[in-house]
Amino acid sequence: MTITITPEIFIQVMKNKEVRLEREKAEAAAKMQAPDVVVSNSHTKIIYSNNFLKSVEFAEPNRLDTAIFVLKNNAKISDEIFLLNGRVFKNLVQLGKEISKSSEFEDVKVKSLLGLGKISIVFETEDGKALKFSNGNQFKDGREIQPFDIPVEKSGKVLPDGNFYYYYEEKATQGDINKSEVKTLLKRMKELGYRLVDYRNEDLYCGAINFSQFGRGKNGAVYLLDHECAVKAVGMDVVKSFLKTLFRLW
Repeated sequence: MTITITPEIFIQVMKNKEVRLEREKAEAAAKMQAPDVVVSNSHTKIIYSNNFLKSVEFAEPNRLDTAIFVLKNNAKISDEIFLLNGRVFKNLVQLGKEISKSSEFEDVKVKSLLGLGKISIVFETEDGKALKFSNGNQFKDGREIQPFDIPVEKSGKVLPDGNFYYYYEEKATQGDINKSEVKTLLKRMKELGYRLVDYRNEDLYCGAINFSQFGRGKNGAVYLLDHECAVKAVGMDVVKSFLKTLFRLW
């Protein structure tokens, strides 16, 4: 296959180089980040990382609908969620409505909020599993779970005619994953015909690694946590992947 490097592609490559340099600065700054800050009361322990909401631990396991009610109605927590993204709070409200109509989660108790994303909300269940809710199917275009995905034990829709899907997953650990491990995982994804995207980043080819997308499983392996960020690699993906390698931008 012959690849012609047009001025447009060259400009894109140079932009990617600038992004890579910014990424390296951010990674260096992350190593010097301040320790987590904890704010507690009789009902919750709110944990902040770099002044942003990281997680919420409940004083005791709560029914899922109760936990969502607490998150929505605790002024400090709801304000922080709004700061993250107004759409995230809207998802939380909508999820609460669907949960209240579903019998699937009547006996489910959660002990913490593990994380919030643009379309996902993740709780830790009483028995230590990650229970993820997603506004839309995490597995784009009906793709099947792959070896690079964090293991999913059970999944389905909260309501047959609703928007939210649920996934019982193995709880992963984060914070101890290095760049080399992520690159090995990305190479495995490529071998299986997939590429990684981040819907919070319009430039899907900038080469920046968002470490929050990855976690370490109980077996010590690194997995992709955000299933929706793995998509089939087609067409220009192959060319742009080649260019990143050619210009050493990865």
